[in-house]
Amino acid sequence: MRKNTLNIIILTLVIINLVLNVLIIFSVIPTANRTNNLVMKIAEIIDLELKPEYETDTTLAIDQIDPRIVTNAEGKTSLTISVPSSDGKNHYAVVSATVSLDKTHEDYAKLSASFDNAMSLIVSKIDMVVSSYSYDTVQNSKIEIQEKLLEEIRGLFQSDMIYDVSLQILVQ
Repeated sequence: MRKNTLNIIILTLVIINLVLNVLIIFSVIPTANRTNNLVMKIAEIIDLELKPEYETDTTLAIDQIDPRIVTNAEGKTSLTISVPSSDGKNHYAVVSATVSLDKTHEDYAKLSASFDNAMSLIVSKIDMVVSSYSYDTVQNSKIEIQEKLLEEIRGLFQSDMIYDVSLQILVQ
């Protein structure tokens, strides 16, 4: 008799477990799928907003790149830019920049001729971007500065013909 009672209790618990599993499958999983779909839609929207306006997906051979050294009005290749500091002293960043143009781009013939004429605007963009960083962060943010400057110069020319911007920064 005791053995039969134990078998009945075990069978009852197995059936209850089965019913609860079915309940979980039909109630919790669809809710989790809807939540997952909502998260995916939000992630897609964020990706659309964070996507840069101009992109270069390909890597170019060295003979397809036209490097242009940025010079100021006096013809100097190094630009001295004042950077803010928290210690109250005057600090400066000496910046040398090279802008690489994509020779294979469809805008190259049209825009490469106007590149030298726009040199003062490019110098202004470099000054604006570098001076937005503090003395403490300018040396550690070189890659971030290059990416922001690349975006600014591409916006200036309204083309992704600008392949890359490289900087040499010395902070005093």
